[in-house]
Amino acid sequence: MFWSFLVPAEVTLCTLARDPEVYHLSFVRITASATVISSRLSDPTILIYAPGCQEPDAAAVVSLDESYKLPPEVDEYINAPKEEYRNADVVIEGRFDQAATMGCFTPRFGITASSIRLLSPISSEPLPSRKQNERLISE
Repeated sequence: MFWSFLVPAEVTLCTLARDPEVYHLSFVRITASATVISSRLSDPTILIYAPGCQEPDAAAVVSLDESYKLPPEVDEYINAPKEEYRNADVVIEGRFDQAATMGCFTPRFGITASSIRLLSPISSEPLPSRKQNERLISE
């Protein structure tokens, strides 16, 4: 049991989605694609997902452990002031929670990250405009 606090279980989001109760509250390491949604209306939202995974719940919302001090490049990725989507591949270590949210508008799984490492350059794209959102809702 103590060993799991020192050495995280290396798992995929597909594995977590198939057997979430097995990993609930475990310390895990996940390699995934991530998107930070940065808007002036709220704090940045960090989502991780597994492209190509057929499990419908293979995604998680990421929160930061309050004791975790972000490295400068990760801080820039998460907290850049520009309103946009920022994408990168990452390795995240942290505590897995199979019921972090109600799952209505965000993934139901959560990771409280104690470490984030960027594996790829950061790409970005603009948030949809209000007009684009209104058009999508009316369709």
